[in-house]
Amino acid sequence: MSILATRTTADSIVYVIIRNSNGYVYQTTTQQFVEFVDGDLSTYDILMSEQGTSSGYYEVAFPSEITTPGEYNVEFFRQLGASPDVTDIYIAGGEFEWDGSAEADSEIADNLISLGYAKAWLRITDSTYDSQLRTMIAMASSAIVSYCGRGLKNKDYVEYYDVPQPTCRLALHNYPVNLIDEVTLDPYGASVEVVPGNEYMSTSGGIITLKPSSSYSVAFPAGPQSVKVQYTAGYTSIPDDLKGVCVQLVSKLFYPNKDGRDPNIVREKIGQYEVQYKAYATADTFMSLEIKNVLDAKYKRWAVI
Repeated sequence: MSILATRTTADSIVYVIIRNSNGYVYQTTTQQFVEFVDGDLSTYDILMSEQGTSSGYYEVAFPSEITTPGEYNVEFFRQLGASPDVTDIYIAGGEFEWDGSAEADSEIADNLISLGYAKAWLRITDSTYDSQLRTMIAMASSAIVSYCGRGLKNKDYVEYYDVPQPTCRLALHNYPVNLIDEVTLDPYGASVEVVPGNEYMSTSGGIITLKPSSSYSVAFPAGPQSVKVQYTAGYTSIPDDLKGVCVQLVSKLFYPNKDGRDPNIVREKIGQYEVQYKAYATADTFMSLEIKNVLDAKYKRWAVI
């Protein structure tokens, strides 16, 4: 069983809508993909269950009745009225790769592109290189995350922050921020205190600011690991240019290695056999200037000194 999950306001009615690569929507009553019609929305929604009590975490199994392998688009909504409506609040969305009976590549949660995306780019139509490509996608994704210095895919974080001096503002390590679950002051001390959500403001860029009217406006307390933040951050749908960067790196890994040749070999000499290797062991030297420019402009986390 493969699970679809999202986070939003606790005690809500949440549902998911699934579309195939042609844009047709999955209809639960017929178990077929059909053209979207506003009035039939109640036949498309798949109701999700909230985990635990007021957790704000919702999940549902991907329909096993869908047996065609491929990439599907999933969109999560928070229902406002008695029944699903086109005015319901969009929560998040993204791609889901399905092999016909289970989620494909589910063991690698941080991949920025799917196997199907890479194969389409490389114009590969069979499964000969699937194992190699899975490894290369993971390597390329890891290199990008390492270079950017932050998480990129949507996930949950629990982080502790060292605060050198009292401040009313805190910069989180990862963004865009989708949901802040809890902010705790002095988590290891004798006066543990959870800051109510109405006492601070937050931006998708990862900045938490105590409100001027807040009873905590004195500041986040100074000290090692004096503030704990539980939050969800990252892209629910990977931007196209970020996918492009990732697949370019996969191409760079794939073509030299396609026929079993070591991609690190620069030069070979046959008489008195000699081989020269290149070294690009780090993410920084692995990437071209063009790729770095894309990441530097929008995705790299820069330290403020």
